[in-house]
Amino acid sequence: MPAGTSANERYGPSTQCGIKGWADNQDQLDYHCWASGENGSWTYLRNNSDGSTGWVKDTLLPGGGAVFAAQCWA
Repeated sequence: MPAGTSANERYGPSTQCGIKGWADNQDQLDYHCWASGENGSWTYLRNNSDGSTGWVKDTLLPGGGAVFAAQCWA
């Protein structure tokens, strides 16, 4: 992902869920957990740069997302 690229933070692990913020790959992102969602896995994260939280598709995140973190449970 090129420097300065942003991805939508969503309310759930799907592009059908509303957008609640943005995660830039130059922001400090804290990956909490991952879940299967629309077209693959998604990471629930906190953007420490602005305090926002949300779901982002793993292919859009530096390092591939929370692939080594725990799976999220409902």
